[in-house]
Amino acid sequence: MPQNEIISAVSVLNDMGIPQNFGWSRQPLFFFDPALVWSPRRRLSESDRYIVFNPTHIVIFEIRDDGFVGRMGITLVYIKEKKRSTQFFQTLFPLGSYEMPSGSQSGALRYRRRKTILDFVPMESGARIIKVDIPKFGLSRAMRGALVLLEPLFAESLVCNQGWRRTENAFRYSRCSPWYTVEGVLQLTSTEIFFTSGNAWGIFDWNRGVRPRFDVRYWA
Repeated sequence: MPQNEIISAVSVLNDMGIPQNFGWSRQPLFFFDPALVWSPRRRLSESDRYIVFNPTHIVIFEIRDDGFVGRMGITLVYIKEKKRSTQFFQTLFPLGSYEMPSGSQSGALRYRRRKTILDFVPMESGARIIKVDIPKFGLSRAMRGALVLLEPLFAESLVCNQGWRRTENAFRYSRCSPWYTVEGVLQLTSTEIFFTSGNAWGIFDWNRGVRPRFDVRYWA
């Protein structure tokens, strides 16, 4: 990726739908309009992920639309017990039916399937609210609760707009904000997991992009 810091508002795509303005910024200065994407809808990838944790638990919430398949997933990790429980709900060919927001700063994302509910709601103050209600999670337990992610003063994110070699119309536009404090409670039947300011933290991981036909990814 070019080591090019973006310091003013720019568009991820030009009028022909070709990715442009590759680089990074400390704030979400990029403008992304999915209507400009030239590629087939099945190659557009969109995901919102939140990771919250305290000294005893890690919880990962994700809503993802990868064109051919979409999913809502929640993973609960018990740190001391070294155990985890995961629940996924998949949708074949969602193709935009999740109505993922085009920007990372506004637009609520609401997942509804039968009696299962997961909401990601950004507030004007910069805070974010996660609401969850799953009748059956893991070993037939219900998961319910609400969490508030609070933004610190003068917060900066890592926002990147990256192209793919040898694929002109493929790109990855992402934002990672790892500095939230978290308040709230999750209830699993008779068990309550508390998240309190100063003792719980959160990460917001947001991605939009067009996948190349073939790619190799390295994770670290």
